[in-house]
Amino acid sequence: MSRPIQIHNHPFRFLLYREWILLAVAALSEVSPYPFRRIPRLPLLTFSSIAAYGAIGLRLPTGKHIHKLIYTCLEILLISVTTFAGGMRLFPFPYIVLVIRSCLIFQLPGRLVITSLSFSLFLLTLLRWFQNFLARPVLQNKLRFFLLSYALLFGLSLAFVLLLMNALLTERQSREKLVSANEKLRQFMDGVAATREITKRFAGTKILVLTTFDDDEYVAAALRHGAMGYLLKDTPSEELAAAIRAIHKGYTQLAPGLVEKIIAKVPTASPAPPPSWDDLTPREQDVLQLIAKGASNREIAQSLYISEGTVKNHVTNILTRLNLRDRTQAAIFAHSFLPQSDDFK
Repeated sequence: MSRPIQIHNHPFRFLLYREWILLAVAALSEVSPYPFRRIPRLPLLTFSSIAAYGAIGLRLPTGKHIHKLIYTCLEILLISVTTFAGGMRLFPFPYIVLVIRSCLIFQLPGRLVITSLSFSLFLLTLLRWFQNFLARPVLQNKLRFFLLSYALLFGLSLAFVLLLMNALLTERQSREKLVSANEKLRQFMDGVAATREITKRFAGTKILVLTTFDDDEYVAAALRHGAMGYLLKDTPSEELAAAIRAIHKGYTQLAPGLVEKIIAKVPTASPAPPPSWDDLTPREQDVLQLIAKGASNREIAQSLYISEGTVKNHVTNILTRLNLRDRTQAAIFAHSFLPQSDDFK
């Protein structure tokens, strides 16, 4: 059975503090002036129900479904008591708290049900509150627009809270699964073996190796078995994020200094360029020579007296005709016969 969520193991403790703030605002609104004196109010019962609603948030059930349902019913009961004891005063914050808690204890279907229920209960309260103005025809037309606007705004607020909580929980669950997978992999295989198994079982998966090892053989083995990127764990987070996006688009990403090591490990091919070399135009061959030397697009443009846009077009044509993924593969391809080819002199 899963442990209940309490203060010491709450996944988002800052949300718990914000719950208390929202409930405190609801409690303070009880002492504000209220236009409907004829409706009986029970301030002590209102404060007590709000306090109880905040207290049960200190322990959220995560085990059996029956416990979750009982807990949710208790929440709804306390919200109803708060509303009616407050003389049908509008208390929107407890409904928001209800959605937040439902996201912590239910899966997505349950969260959607509770969010819809919260909105329905709020609409019921809003309609009952509007009935207090039926005896005042002058106010009815003015309040209809307020009623619709308030309902729409509150519905959007609940939807925003639901989406935000889903995003936070998904990110956290993904992080936990990643840590768990990392620990399990360490017990049975290294990164190279894991890369080989992943590419074997899940063809098309793009793999970025993030490790502390920069050994030449280790890097070459990971790339040989299908890794599209190899970065060290001290890579800044901004560069890591950019590398992930680049790999998703199909580009290879290597840590600084690794390209030279990999190229140095490329075995020497035949003295003559491969047949695919003749598929390139003379200008594309010139561009590929400079790519093999590590030149950037700007440096290639300056060297060949052409624009950077033209260089990009040549690079795209080179990759397409040689059936290569990116510049790194192009550099390795050219470097494999560059020293022996007279065409590069």
